[in-house]
Amino acid sequence: TMSVDIVAMGYLFNERIVWPDGKEQGPVLGSTASYGSVALGRLGAKAGIVSVVGEETSRKLLSPILECGIDLRGLEFRKGASEVCNVLRYFPDGTKELKYLKISPAIQYEDIPEDYLDAKVFHLCLVDYEVPLETIGKIRRRSPGALITADLGGAGGAHSREETRS
Repeated sequence: TMSVDIVAMGYLFNERIVWPDGKEQGPVLGSTASYGSVALGRLGAKAGIVSVVGEETSRKLLSPILECGIDLRGLEFRKGASEVCNVLRYFPDGTKELKYLKISPAIQYEDIPEDYLDAKVFHLCLVDYEVPLETIGKIRRRSPGALITADLGGAGGAHSREETRS
């Protein structure tokens, strides 16, 4: 098995985009975790991803991640889990709105493959607080020398649901 230096953690989106002119696109793969992990893989980084999706999630939708060269042992297809389905709507005035139709379960410490815990960097690709503070605390205690970084867009940002902000 491949050891990893960096672990991307976060939701993967099954996204439908509505453009200002009303045209629709999708479903497409979205989310910070998907973009980040694909970029890491294409750059040749020794990277892995941790995310939970429903077992019905389309392999075609996930193909950019499945084909980018990162370690996939942390991508869990869980029976009974949902995938994040959303609609991203762009308005003519330049604003946008993200509506979640379905949401995946939060990412728990137990979802992280054991040898990922030796990584140098854990990058939290948050969109909706999907990596709980408890999970982050356990990573810190297990891997005190690791760097924990975060994309703050989902830590109270525009993509967080109102109920997860409190």
